[in-house]
Amino acid sequence: MKYCNHRRSASTNANSLPCSSIWTAMKKGMGTFNKGCRWLVTKNSTLNIWHNNWTNGGPLRKLIQGPISQEANLLEIKDIMLDVGWDWEKTTFELPDEVKGLICAIPLSTLGGGSDKLAWAGSPNGSFDVKSAYGFAMEDANEIVFSASWIWKADLLPKVKMFLWLCAHNSIGVKVCLGRRGVVQDEVCPVCCNGAETILHPLRDCSHLKHIWNQLGVTASNYDFWHANLVDWLSLNIRKNEELHVTGAPWKIVFPFALWSIWKSRNDIVFSRNGCHQNLVVDIVNQAMEYLHCVAVPRMQGRRVLRRIRWERPVQGWKKLNTDGACSEINGLAGCGGVVRNDDGQWIVGFSKRIGITNSFAAELWGLREGLKLCCNMNIHCLVVEMDAKAIVDVLRNANYNSNIISPILDDYRQLLSRFHQVIINHCFRQANQCADGLARMSFRLTADFLIYDSPPVDILDVFEGDLNGMYFNRICPELCSEA
Repeated sequence: MKYCNHRRSASTNANSLPCSSIWTAMKKGMGTFNKGCRWLVTKNSTLNIWHNNWTNGGPLRKLIQGPISQEANLLEIKDIMLDVGWDWEKTTFELPDEVKGLICAIPLSTLGGGSDKLAWAGSPNGSFDVKSAYGFAMEDANEIVFSASWIWKADLLPKVKMFLWLCAHNSIGVKVCLGRRGVVQDEVCPVCCNGAETILHPLRDCSHLKHIWNQLGVTASNYDFWHANLVDWLSLNIRKNEELHVTGAPWKIVFPFALWSIWKSRNDIVFSRNGCHQNLVVDIVNQAMEYLHCVAVPRMQGRRVLRRIRWERPVQGWKKLNTDGACSEINGLAGCGGVVRNDDGQWIVGFSKRIGITNSFAAELWGLREGLKLCCNMNIHCLVVEMDAKAIVDVLRNANYNSNIISPILDDYRQLLSRFHQVIINHCFRQANQCADGLARMSFRLTADFLIYDSPPVDILDVFEGDLNGMYFNRICPELCSEA
């Protein structure tokens, strides 16, 4: 390559050598790139266990303190990997439990080989995205990351969301912002001719606006409203559910329409030389009420129905596998569990497995893979699989779904499916998956990594008998989900 030749690599001051603007920018971003990249390892990985970035926590050497022997310093990942689990004794260093938890939860293919590959650590699916890269870059620059992402979750029209986003970024065309860019020199408000026109001035502080806010229900004694800084002012009012106006519309709907209308009115005065809008308050209220009744309320008032939920037996000749994953809120440890039952509802086999430190999404997939492997070993041919995580079921039904991070588990899943004559993957409600949930939570107390139950353990015996006897649970569901 042009910039990776021997001359540059051997130079004592490579930064002084001439290069293009593109290469200069690439060098500046190299630190962010290195921080955001991590390796997805396989069982035959030749990466160094200490210095390569292959865990969610970064290189292991940065996670531990103390000297490492020369022999241990040369260890590769394949040297400490067993068929099941990890050989911690070869590290000659007692790793903290948290570090072991991160390593144990790394998704590895148990059925195939493959080679190590790079993934982007900043996104859940391992693909590069600008948002996480920006976050890494801001960490390097020791700058505070912008904290107004709540705007995109607010119940507003898209054009109003964009306006609020520009306000929070100090990017709308008021004179102070324009002066900072060198566009204008005069920063006095063109409407009241009194004070600098910051973003808050034409939206709140201008003397022409006091009566507008008063008519909308904001009193002079409302200290937080009149004295908060810009971002806090937007956040507090957009999230306020109280009804300040006699119309009864929530303030979180009236307020953004007030900002939008006030800004448009200001522009009419400045650019079209029109006078002040005499019916501005009426227009604000009408817009808010129209949005409330035509958009917000219909979206909130989805019809809900009462459903009777229970665990259902599979058809004759089939077996049913229920699996679940669980994460501890105390230490972040994750586990999974599952149970296989026959068409009479009788227990065939169950399991619990400790995973390590990971998220619930990955834990659900670990549980599914372990359950399918167990069913394959028992020569089950016709199988119904039920999970209460709809997001996982949607992923499994989507043949085009791709995620670098969990691809080893998904590859094993697809390979395991091919070993059955017939397989059906269904979503069930939580009340119909209580046995699997109990087994997953029992993994937090395991002393071994994996445990098989030939009969129902005492902890879930009542739940199992309730399923066996057809016990129902009442659940209020959205009408569209009533047949899920």
